[in-house]
Amino acid sequence: MKRISFALVMLAAVAYLSAQEVEKQPVVDWGIKLQANSSNYLFKNVPTMPALSSDMNAGAEVGGFMDFNITQRFYIQFNLIGTFEQCFLDFGDHTSKLQSSALEIPVFALWRFGNSKHGWLCLGGGPYTEFIVWGSLEGMNPFRHVITDNTTGQQTIVTADNHSGLAAFIGYEFPCGLQLNATYHFGISDMLLFEHDSRDTYQRPQKLTLGLGWRF
Repeated sequence: MKRISFALVMLAAVAYLSAQEVEKQPVVDWGIKLQANSSNYLFKNVPTMPALSSDMNAGAEVGGFMDFNITQRFYIQFNLIGTFEQCFLDFGDHTSKLQSSALEIPVFALWRFGNSKHGWLCLGGGPYTEFIVWGSLEGMNPFRHVITDNTTGQQTIVTADNHSGLAAFIGYEFPCGLQLNATYHFGISDMLLFEHDSRDTYQRPQKLTLGLGWRF
């Protein structure tokens, strides 16, 4: 009887401690991120510029995130990131630097592996949308540049100032709240706005990021 009573007490203690551990996991928490990025565009058969290509160059990002903890292992992370991106455009006969500043909104579905004592490995991904607020290429903003049809007089903006895609995420969070994060973004939407066959002609962005985060 004493053994049964002792076992019941131990089970109750374990259940209580487990409940306490779950209670320590807030429904919502948040933090900040500081990241470096490297980005460029993938071009295919752009009219009048068949040789157009781009090479990655370094940029920087800063922003914040908010986590909605569905369970202790699974959570949804909303991000609001200000980015500065650069790449080199190779036109065949010369090369120019393209710069842009944007507001990016990624949403990640993430899984945690580990524990609060030793740290968490975080894996997942999700959609993102980026709104470009400023750009510079050879003294003009290419995301506001308008071309005019000499026959009809119709004006068309060449390159979209926003795009969406998917991103993969991997990170590690230390028990103190410090995070190491890396992502890969690939644009699904075609950024060329003039009439064309999107299967054979497109402009799609891609980006790698590596940075630090801190959960408060």
